[in-house]
Amino acid sequence: MKTPARPLRQRLVAAIAGLGIGVTLLFSAGLYVAFETAEDTLFDTYRARDIQSLLALYERDPALAEVPHENFRVFHVDDDERSTLPGYLQGFDPAGDELVLDGREFHVEVHRRGASTFYFLLDESAFEDFERALFVVTAGLAAGMVGLSVWLSGHLSRRVIRPLTVLSDEVATLADGATVAAPAPHEPSDEVGTLRSAIAGYQARIVAVLEREREFSADVSHELRTPLMGVQGAAELLERRVGSAPAQRALATRIRRGCRHMTALTEALLYLAREPASFHDLVETIDIVRVVEAQVATVADITQRKGITVSVERDGTPVPLAAIPAVVEIVIGNIIKNAVKYTDGDVINVIVRPHGVLVQDYGPGIDAATQDRLFERFARGGQRDADGSGIGLALVKRFCDQYGWRIGFDSVPGRGTRIAIDF
Repeated sequence: MKTPARPLRQRLVAAIAGLGIGVTLLFSAGLYVAFETAEDTLFDTYRARDIQSLLALYERDPALAEVPHENFRVFHVDDDERSTLPGYLQGFDPAGDELVLDGREFHVEVHRRGASTFYFLLDESAFEDFERALFVVTAGLAAGMVGLSVWLSGHLSRRVIRPLTVLSDEVATLADGATVAAPAPHEPSDEVGTLRSAIAGYQARIVAVLEREREFSADVSHELRTPLMGVQGAAELLERRVGSAPAQRALATRIRRGCRHMTALTEALLYLAREPASFHDLVETIDIVRVVEAQVATVADITQRKGITVSVERDGTPVPLAAIPAVVEIVIGNIIKNAVKYTDGDVINVIVRPHGVLVQDYGPGIDAATQDRLFERFARGGQRDADGSGIGLALVKRFCDQYGWRIGFDSVPGRGTRIAIDF
């Protein structure tokens, strides 16, 4: 499963804050290493020079070893005089180099010259206090820098993202047919301005294409309705004139129903090419049972010829549906026609539910390979030589998707197919 990407602002905050924190930690670590290096190289070097100078003076004049020194406490004893040393040095391990006296830290170095031993004690408490103070200050500065990095990351990310947010809000709230305003000449020509120009140009092309499509749809609607109305009127007149002649009357009825179906299909296809909200004035309260019965009547000649009985049942009380009549007729009619097309006998059950319709046929069913693409264009199941182009269910699926209806199916090869629509 693909992990969803974090919002751009969060990524900017993380990047800027991470950079600030990384630089702060790197600077703090570098300061600590530099301080330790200075202690090891400079401090130890100067201390070693002082001790070597003192030992050189002793070799020239032993009496100088007893002279007090500003930086050291010096104790000088011969091997047989160790008892004269202070107690804290009598048991001191020469391998060690640290000694704590009265809460103060001393660095101890032991040197031998012939039969004499020198103990040099350097008071490091002031240096340790300075080191601790430096650590506290560095830690405080690091914490402050981390906090500043977090604040700056939020502030800068808002400023960086704001032009994109404004552009996004502008695109999201555009009215139908409106376009994004192109950058003004005085505005900076940055990446956001380039993006705005690209969106404005692309949207202008889309608006032009949609306008041409609307004009084409209106022209097609007008040009198709006029001849269809003429054919339908002629069919109704012919139906009245043939009187009681069954064969001629049946043919006239089929022509009239075909014209009505073509009219409904033309209107439904025009609705499909436009936004549903633009047809709110065409929405009516529809009796689903009457629509089902009317669509069953349109295939009566086929069902009679194939010996199929279409049973219309109710499972509860149907709830009136607020929708465009032509769209509902096409959706229900295509499902029923599809069931009749692929059934050679027996019964087709059409069950009207409170909020939907279920159509069950007992034809050859749909093979597994076709089930995966049943609602795709030109996909056909069962009898491949049956009439039809395979776009009926694809058209139904598009209407359901556009109007928020749910459609599902269950098919067992050799036993039939069940298609259900929930309005």
